[in-house]
Amino acid sequence: MKKVKNMIISDGVTYSGATKSDGNKDIPHGMGICKYRDHTESGRFQNGELMGLAYLNYYDWMYVGVVNKGVINGWGINANLGKIVFGIYKDSVLRVNLTQRVEKFWSKILEEIDRDIQKNPIMVQISGNILVGAFNYPKQELFGFYFLSSGEVFIGRGWYQVTGITGKFLHFGLDYKITRGEYHYGELVREIDDWEFLEECHIDDDLAYFESDICDIDCSSEYMKKTNAEADYMNQVWNLIPDYSFKAEQMEEEWKRGLYYCCSLREYVQSLASGEEIGSENFFGWLFSNPNFNNSRVWSLPQNYRDAYFQFLNLFPSD
Repeated sequence: MKKVKNMIISDGVTYSGATKSDGNKDIPHGMGICKYRDHTESGRFQNGELMGLAYLNYYDWMYVGVVNKGVINGWGINANLGKIVFGIYKDSVLRVNLTQRVEKFWSKILEEIDRDIQKNPIMVQISGNILVGAFNYPKQELFGFYFLSSGEVFIGRGWYQVTGITGKFLHFGLDYKITRGEYHYGELVREIDDWEFLEECHIDDDLAYFESDICDIDCSSEYMKKTNAEADYMNQVWNLIPDYSFKAEQMEEEWKRGLYYCCSLREYVQSLASGEEIGSENFFGWLFSNPNFNNSRVWSLPQNYRDAYFQFLNLFPSD
């Protein structure tokens, strides 16, 4: 395994970070960053693909969470023009929305970032963990979101070390249970009440009042079930792409005709959506049969159209 800088992957796409040899060429493998024309992808790569906890930066829109073969699943945060969405994603669609419960923390985080004139609220660690918030690197102090490479998330104030995180946090587990407590090196020492936690985070109680406790939310059940409302929404989303099955066939025919052996069909569709291919600036106008979406990018689409695009993308395998 060796490290490279600005290695050319394809036209307009470069990679910096760890690689491994695959025949006569090097491919991304390990921690690194891939730069496209309209966004960057940082995290751990496996055999050329982003696999695991990742940071996707689309200029005014960003996402931190688990990405496997282009699909978002598990706990994740999406920030768009300063506004956030946080919850559980399944197949790139938000299934459990906890945004209202964490907005108070995000507002406080932005205040501390502005006060300290912090340039970048994102830090991708060599361990694969990702910090989102206000942090002091020399002192290893953090107030914000701390994503572990495992997919777990901590929100709160404390210190981060190689041996684990210490402080008072909300913990969002892989079993989708939420625990509020005091942690020493990543281990729960004791559970704490909401008021102690808010005091530690310097948040006004009146701005954070909810009738129910966030730790009582049954996220697992919410994640597993698909309500009628969700089903209706999915149908509405599909209706945004007229003749989507026919358009999927068109994509496959174009891919075969163009002899794109260097990439999968899914990657070809992604390259069209990102504007990497010549003449692809009208891709979304074609996809939605609406010329108003010509020259659009994924991050600039309204949320329901963005969900529709990801559902369309999921029709195509990555291999």
